[in-house]
Amino acid sequence: MILNQFDSSFMVGFDGNPLSQIGAGDYVQTVMAPNSLVNINSQPGDCRSTVSTIAEVYNTPNSVPTPTHTPRKRRLSESDETSSENKKMKSSGHPPVALSDTVTFNALANMITNLTESLNNLGSRLEKRISDIEGNVEKRLTVKFNTVINDRVKGEVAKLKAEITTEVSEYKDKVETLEKSYAEIVTSKCDKTVQKQNLNIIVKNLPVEHRENTDKTFLKSKVTTLIKDGLKLANVSVKDVVRKQTYAGSNKPGIVVIGIESLEQKKLVLKSKKVLMNSSKYSRVYIENDITYEQRINNINNRTILRALGKDNDFVVKSGRIVKKQYNNTSINNVNTTQRTEDQMKARKQNRNDIDSHSKNGKAYENSSDGWRRYSGNNRRGRDRGGAGKPRNG
Repeated sequence: MILNQFDSSFMVGFDGNPLSQIGAGDYVQTVMAPNSLVNINSQPGDCRSTVSTIAEVYNTPNSVPTPTHTPRKRRLSESDETSSENKKMKSSGHPPVALSDTVTFNALANMITNLTESLNNLGSRLEKRISDIEGNVEKRLTVKFNTVINDRVKGEVAKLKAEITTEVSEYKDKVETLEKSYAEIVTSKCDKTVQKQNLNIIVKNLPVEHRENTDKTFLKSKVTTLIKDGLKLANVSVKDVVRKQTYAGSNKPGIVVIGIESLEQKKLVLKSKKVLMNSSKYSRVYIENDITYEQRINNINNRTILRALGKDNDFVVKSGRIVKKQYNNTSINNVNTTQRTEDQMKARKQNRNDIDSHSKNGKAYENSSDGWRRYSGNNRRGRDRGGAGKPRNG
């Protein structure tokens, strides 16, 4: 009830303004007075209440006080009542205090304390709420910014990747085109070179005649006669013929490079070259396949190894390979293979023995296809490719 009275008095007296001086004074008078008091600022006629008093009469010290109620004889006028209240207010610096004042002050203190705690709690909640809002806003902004940045970066990276892919594809196509062109050129060149080499054959020990220097067709006619009369091949056509020069001082005829019309004809010539061994006119003429310089060097090295090992009579070099010699009883034109091999070896030996020697500085020199050989007194025979061998002492 006191709280309700406080709330109603507080709301009425303060007129909605808690700092109003007039409202504070009215509120204190209302709460502190034991009886209804008349506002000193009220106008005459605003309050028409009566004031009653209680008098305590003491007859004797030992007697029990008996309260005597004496009603007033007359009603105080409004002016008297107002002046009496003014006198009371002037004579006392504070309003009269009753028993309920302590309770009212305690209630007021409790309310103020509760209000303070409520305000503190409200401030704490507001601060926490603001912090939460700031944190959430920061997180949301961070997530939003990250999303925007990631999307932007991904978009730019995708564009750049597409551009790079396009450029790489263009360069790749160009490189592939260049590779194809280069491969075609190399293949064409190799095919031409291989075809030219594959259609050529080599003829060794074909005698040289003076008419070859004056008549360019004489050598071709001579080779055609060799193929038709010596090899017994009438369907082989010769395209071109070239004789290579020999080393200086050599009396051996230079090799003859012959171009055959087709690969089949070339194979037929190489297959029939053994027939020349039985010919009295061409027994010392040899036909071989035209090989590259590297293959010739490789064959020479293989033959040198075979001679160093003493296996040159058991093995032979063919097409860059070392192949074991095979002896059988087959024959060509009624000539035994073993006999042909022996005749071939004898012809080659005789060819080496028929090499002319000439005198140089009192020493005998001999020219061969693979270098100079020198013989001098008791010196061992030495051979150096392209030059004279050095004598050894002792």
